[in-house]
Amino acid sequence: METVQSQTRRNGHQQQGVGIASHVLAALDVLESNERDRVVEAFGLIEQYQEGDGSSTDVEELAETDSLYVLRAVPTMWIFFRMRPGERAQVTDIVRPQTLENFRSLARLR
Repeated sequence: METVQSQTRRNGHQQQGVGIASHVLAALDVLESNERDRVVEAFGLIEQYQEGDGSSTDVEELAETDSLYVLRAVPTMWIFFRMRPGERAQVTDIVRPQTLENFRSLARLR
Protein backbone atom coordinates (compact mmCIF):
# COMPACT_ATOMS: atom_id res chain seq x y z
CA MET A 1 0.00 0.00 0.00
CA GLU A 2 1.38 3.33 -1.00
CA THR A 3 1.23 6.15 1.50
CA VAL A 4 0.92 9.64 0.15
CA GLN A 5 1.30 12.80 2.15
CA SER A 6 -1.01 15.81 2.12
CA GLN A 7 -0.43 18.24 -0.70
CA THR A 8 1.68 15.86 -2.79
CA ARG A 9 0.88 14.90 -6.35
CA ARG A 10 1.01 11.59 -8.19
CA ASN A 11 -0.10 11.07 -11.77
CA GLY A 12 -1.58 14.56 -11.71
CA HIS A 13 -3.94 13.80 -8.80
CA GLN A 14 -3.90 15.81 -5.59
CA GLN A 15 -3.58 13.31 -2.74
CA GLN A 16 -4.50 13.65 0.90
CA GLY A 17 -2.79 12.25 3.99
CA VAL A 18 -4.23 8.78 3.62
CA GLY A 19 -2.61 5.57 2.45
CA ILE A 20 -3.84 4.60 -1.00
CA ALA A 21 -3.36 1.21 -2.60
CA SER A 22 -1.47 1.44 -5.89
CA HIS A 23 -4.33 -0.23 -7.80
CA VAL A 24 -6.64 2.53 -6.55
CA LEU A 25 -4.28 5.15 -7.97
CA ALA A 26 -4.31 3.30 -11.28
CA ALA A 27 -8.11 3.11 -11.23
CA LEU A 28 -8.35 6.89 -10.81
CA ASP A 29 -6.70 7.32 -14.19
CA VAL A 30 -9.57 5.60 -16.01
CA LEU A 31 -12.42 7.53 -14.37
CA GLU A 32 -14.20 10.42 -16.04
CA SER A 33 -12.58 13.67 -14.88
CA ASN A 34 -15.60 14.90 -12.88
CA GLU A 35 -15.96 11.54 -11.15
CA ARG A 36 -12.21 11.34 -10.47
CA ASP A 37 -12.22 14.83 -8.96
CA ARG A 38 -15.07 13.93 -6.60
CA VAL A 39 -13.37 10.69 -5.53
CA VAL A 40 -10.10 12.52 -4.84
CA GLU A 41 -12.03 15.12 -2.81
CA ALA A 42 -13.52 12.24 -0.82
CA PHE A 43 -10.01 11.16 0.20
CA GLY A 44 -9.94 14.39 2.21
CA LEU A 45 -13.19 13.39 3.94
CA ILE A 46 -11.60 10.08 4.88
CA GLU A 47 -8.57 11.91 6.27
CA GLN A 48 -10.86 14.01 8.47
CA TYR A 49 -13.24 11.21 9.47
CA GLN A 50 -13.24 10.23 13.13
CA GLU A 51 -14.79 6.90 14.03
CA GLY A 52 -18.06 7.32 15.88
CA ASP A 53 -18.30 11.10 15.56
CA GLY A 54 -21.40 10.97 13.36
CA SER A 55 -20.02 13.71 11.12
CA SER A 56 -20.55 11.78 7.92
CA THR A 57 -23.74 9.94 7.12
CA ASP A 58 -22.03 8.67 3.96
CA VAL A 59 -19.54 6.52 5.93
CA GLU A 60 -20.61 3.13 7.16
CA GLU A 61 -18.60 0.55 9.09
CA LEU A 62 -19.06 -2.86 7.54
CA ALA A 63 -20.33 -5.46 9.99
CA GLU A 64 -17.99 -8.19 11.16
CA THR A 65 -14.91 -6.70 9.52
CA ASP A 66 -11.54 -5.60 10.75
CA SER A 67 -12.09 -1.83 10.82
CA LEU A 68 -13.36 -1.72 7.23
CA TYR A 69 -15.53 1.20 6.17
CA VAL A 70 -17.26 2.30 2.99
CA LEU A 71 -17.73 5.90 1.87
CA ARG A 72 -20.33 6.49 -0.80
CA ALA A 73 -18.31 9.25 -2.42
CA VAL A 74 -20.52 9.73 -5.45
CA PRO A 75 -23.59 7.78 -6.53
CA THR A 76 -21.47 5.83 -8.99
CA MET A 77 -18.40 5.13 -6.83
CA TRP A 78 -17.81 3.73 -3.35
CA ILE A 79 -14.50 3.98 -1.50
CA PHE A 80 -13.48 1.19 0.89
CA PHE A 81 -10.96 2.05 3.60
CA ARG A 82 -9.56 0.76 6.88
CA MET A 83 -9.14 2.81 10.02
CA ARG A 84 -7.23 1.46 12.98
CA PRO A 85 -6.49 3.41 16.17
CA GLY A 86 -3.26 5.38 15.92
CA GLU A 87 -2.84 4.70 12.20
CA ARG A 88 -3.53 6.69 9.07
CA ALA A 89 -6.62 5.62 7.11
CA GLN A 90 -5.83 3.24 4.25
CA VAL A 91 -7.92 3.33 1.05
CA THR A 92 -8.11 -0.31 -0.05
CA ASP A 93 -10.44 -0.12 -3.05
CA ILE A 94 -12.82 1.94 -5.11
CA VAL A 95 -15.72 0.18 -6.80
CA ARG A 96 -18.91 0.93 -8.64
CA PRO A 97 -22.06 -0.27 -6.83
CA GLN A 98 -23.14 -1.98 -10.06
CA THR A 99 -20.01 -4.12 -9.94
CA LEU A 100 -20.91 -5.28 -6.44
CA GLU A 101 -24.43 -6.07 -7.61
CA ASN A 102 -23.01 -8.14 -10.47
CA PHE A 103 -20.94 -10.16 -7.99
CA ARG A 104 -23.98 -10.60 -5.73
CA SER A 105 -25.96 -11.96 -8.70
CA LEU A 106 -23.12 -14.31 -9.57
CA ALA A 107 -22.99 -15.62 -5.99
CA ARG A 108 -26.72 -16.49 -6.16
CA LEU A 109 -26.04 -18.70 -9.17
CA ARG A 110 -23.67 -20.92 -7.22
